[in-house]
Amino acid sequence: MNFLLTGELHSGKSTVIKKTLCELNMRVGGFCTPFGSNRESPDRLLCMHRADLPPEIDMDHAIAVFSAGDRQSLPERFDELGCRFLLEAEGLAEIIIMDELGALEKDAEKFQKAVLKTLDMPGPVLGVLRKGFSDWTKNIAEREDVCVITVTADNRDELPMILSDLILKSINVC
Repeated sequence: MNFLLTGELHSGKSTVIKKTLCELNMRVGGFCTPFGSNRESPDRLLCMHRADLPPEIDMDHAIAVFSAGDRQSLPERFDELGCRFLLEAEGLAEIIIMDELGALEKDAEKFQKAVLKTLDMPGPVLGVLRKGFSDWTKNIAEREDVCVITVTADNRDELPMILSDLILKSINVC
């Protein structure tokens, strides 16, 4: 089973993932997509790094560039970095992180295929689906092997324990 979080901006989805991983103590693979410390700045980079390594906020890891209210997605970077990080996780990771999936990668066809291939694998995926599902993420949300959980201020503190229990149960069932 795969568990994907959704919710409002700044609702704590990535924090729930980090806390859940602390509860699980499993080998992690996959990717994370942080802004870095300048998240509120009009001029910023959205980057992608391996989920098991510290963030790298630089042009080599940029998947989108935000400048004065304009946004430029870099689909070729999703295809290169995202596919590589998911492939590197195969066979090594006990849980795959996909934080986050959304509309920015709508033109990254190789990346989309790698995500779907990873979701088809037997191990669990823990990730984030951007709220207001785009075409390709709507298809993910509707999969039978995906459980979509909305993170709110009311449930975010309890979710790490609930998710770790669900993930462990799903592993033991398979």
